[in-house]
Amino acid sequence: MNITVATKWSELNLWQLEEISYLFFHTKECNFDKHFFEMVKILFQKNKNIRGKFRISRLYGQVPYSTLAEYGTFLQEIPDLYRFPKIKKLSKPGDRLNNLSIKQFSVADALYYEWRTTENEIKLRQLVASLYTFKSGFDKLRLPEVANITDKIPLKRMYAIGMTYLSVRHYIFSKFTKVFPKPKENADSELMPNFRKKEYTPFSKIITTMAMDERQPLGNLAECNKTLLYDFLNTLEESIIRVERENKQIKN
Repeated sequence: MNITVATKWSELNLWQLEEISYLFFHTKECNFDKHFFEMVKILFQKNKNIRGKFRISRLYGQVPYSTLAEYGTFLQEIPDLYRFPKIKKLSKPGDRLNNLSIKQFSVADALYYEWRTTENEIKLRQLVASLYTFKSGFDKLRLPEVANITDKIPLKRMYAIGMTYLSVRHYIFSKFTKVFPKPKENADSELMPNFRKKEYTPFSKIITTMAMDERQPLGNLAECNKTLLYDFLNTLEESIIRVERENKQIKN
């Protein structure tokens, strides 16, 4: 039996990503084996129709689960998801959030943090609403209007969006190592983060600090808020390096 199967997160189809993301965010140590079994099943089933169910039933009759499970090891690795799904009537985030302002990112990231620490699906819904916009762009005051649209998508699609955000967040953390230095504990802990162990600094505070810098590299607070995410982080990274260099010179 010839079967092609995804070998990384980005090769999953939308149905697979929704189903596996939902299981992922509901996986605890006590139910890991059960959920991983379901993830592997989804990986080979490919879709939820009768044909897909027949395929997986036939496959399980011919190949031991232990062999199939080896194909799902990438599901325990950091995802490589950078593209967000479309939602009708709204503009989706660019790949790797490359079109977000630092203001929009600060709102989204605070909601992501609340969702992951409380596991409250309302916060997930709010996260999704904060990432999508009308054509006019991001406006915090219009989030309830955006939510009226995003709340109508399937819940599991919201979890797929949450998984994509987690993936992009990890990419950003790895790209800007001065802004986001690695914790002393296991570097892969972001995949299953425990925010209760570390203090979370809202980006709104960082934006204010940049605006109050005597050099004002990105202008005043209003101008800072409008700065694109990666432009802001590049400037912040350079500022940290400059301060470190100046402090080193003082010590010498």
